[in-house]
Amino acid sequence: MLLKQILKDMPARPASFLYVYDFETPLGVLHAIADDQALHFLQFKDELKNHTQFTTFLNEPESLAITEKNKILSEVENELTQYFAGTLSTFTVPLITTGTVFQNEVWKLLITIAYGTTISYQQQALLLKRPSAFRAVANANGANRITLIIPCHRVIQISGLLGGYAGGLHRKQWLLNHEKQCASFL
Repeated sequence: MLLKQILKDMPARPASFLYVYDFETPLGVLHAIADDQALHFLQFKDELKNHTQFTTFLNEPESLAITEKNKILSEVENELTQYFAGTLSTFTVPLITTGTVFQNEVWKLLITIAYGTTISYQQQALLLKRPSAFRAVANANGANRITLIIPCHRVIQISGLLGGYAGGLHRKQWLLNHEKQCASFL
């Protein structure tokens, strides 16, 4: 029924299809959005900030949303299942990130942080060759739309405290503990 309505209301110019799906995880429900090429969005459903990002993303012009899994979302589900089972340390699903040049640099670096390890926001700024930009780095981490797969949870304060995490500090601690426990088996 939904697809018939979408086709009936389709604009004269072809639009891209976005597939929207919710995944159950040990840490709660994750909202996901993908097109036929890549994952665009993955955030915990219960985070109010993320609901705003989710709604904004779906309201982008030239896109039609379908609430079902496609090939990319099936791959996301498979990889998340393996990750939470402790048998996957590196995600391979294709991603599309939307952000500034600086944000994209920050997110690209996040993907290189080894599973089961952490770095500080200050170390991340140094690796980006912007030693005084650790607050900007933290803000860019917080703007990450693809949680877990772009592992912003692996960045902590230089003091060893957790710092922030859009999904909640309880989830950040759980993820760090999970990865640390599973790292020796992978």
